[in-house]
Amino acid sequence: MKYFYHEDEVDSWRDYTGIPEIFAEDKGRFKVLSDPDSPDLFFGIYELDPGEKHVLHHHKDAAEWYYFIEGTALVRVDDQEQQCGPGTAIYMPVNAKHSIYNNGDKTIRVFWGYNKQRTYDSFVWDDEKVAKIWERVKPKGDKLAGQE
Repeated sequence: MKYFYHEDEVDSWRDYTGIPEIFAEDKGRFKVLSDPDSPDLFFGIYELDPGEKHVLHHHKDAAEWYYFIEGTALVRVDDQEQQCGPGTAIYMPVNAKHSIYNNGDKTIRVFWGYNKQRTYDSFVWDDEKVAKIWERVKPKGDKLAGQE
């Protein structure tokens, strides 16, 4: 198992799901910085450009967290919304619906993580348009793009 990671070691940014149809609606890019074989952690760096959004969704089997490094964005977790910026930490329990909208003027950089390995089956898209696309194009298998 590898213990040390640097974002420059990861060859390229990936879109959020690796699926173009979803990425047309759900923007952003990420680098996974954790060991793909770790059963108890999954984390990395996420970027979202001004005007882009990571649409409303939740994870039915994993808690998630964000820590803002750069930029500002409006973050929703269930029925709470807050403008967030550098130094802000956010916790999303299992099944908490959440989204990010970069309403700022610069790219946001967020350190994110899960308390377990994330899978395609863990995603539930609460945005109706994305949910319909997801049902049609959801990949088979249990690893996300970036976990090869």
